Amino acid sequence: MSSSLYALGTLAARRWRVVVLAWLLVLLVAGSGAALLGKGLTDSFSIPGTESQEALDRLGQTFPEASGGSAQLVVSAQDGRTVDDADVQQAVADLVAAAQDVPQVASVSSPFEEISAGSVSEDRTAAIVPVQMDVGADQVTTEALDGLVAAATDASG
Repeated sequence: MSSSLYALGTLAARRWRVVVLAWLLVLLVAGSGAALLGKGLTDSFSIPGTESQEALDRLGQTFPEASGGSAQLVVSAQDGRTVDDADVQQAVADLVAAAQDVPQVASVSSPFEEISAGSVSEDRTAAIVPVQMDVGADQVTTEALDGLVAAATDASG
């Protein structure tokens, strides 16, 4: 084996121009193939025929608002206060109203509604405001994300 490698190395050293051109040709062919045949990148996937995919498809047909992406906005009471304080609850109500006006948002639930049970921490110092988008997570625009951040920032005062 070592004698074969020695012979190959000697041949490559003697004919280095041919070796360099061969490698450039290989790189050119590989790069061209990747450029022509590549499909690009995607951040979504599906596996047709699986039970999970069928359930997601059915969810999208039956409850289209629940099949989109989602977000969670976290509200934290400061300075020894709790989320039960009137001014914090008003800030949460303002946040919910502002988030509902953001493009691509299907629904926003207050953490104090019965449907959002469990959205308030045990010590009552933090709450989660669930946001349901009307598009998939891979289709949420920067404008929608910026709108949610702005709504949260405005609510924090």
